Amino acid sequence: AARVALAAALQGKYAQVHTALLSRQTPIQTDDEIKALAKEHQLDANKLLQDMNSADVTVHINKNRELAAALMIQGTPAFVTPKSIHPGMVSSDVLLADLNAGGAQPNF
Repeated sequence: AARVALAAALQGKYAQVHTALLSRQTPIQTDDEIKALAKEHQLDANKLLQDMNSADVTVHINKNRELAAALMIQGTPAFVTPKSIHPGMVSSDVLLADLNAGGAQPNF
């Protein structure tokens, strides 16, 4: 799923595809499912499939894995604020409190 979303980003559709992937009841697994998702979001399906295995997408995923390992994050979701790292789901109140305590200005 990460490869699909990152490849979609190369066509300017990361947010839409990421949201669609999160809303699925089952993981996306086949090229036909990926092509259907591409069509639904007006993406070039062949480019999407090609970009999923591109060096750019692979580098991006590897950097995320390295960062997660350095922060000792072992799953998703995880939230990093100036004050702490939260593995798993946390309330927006907790995140806002951490952001405010760290001097960050939330932008959501």
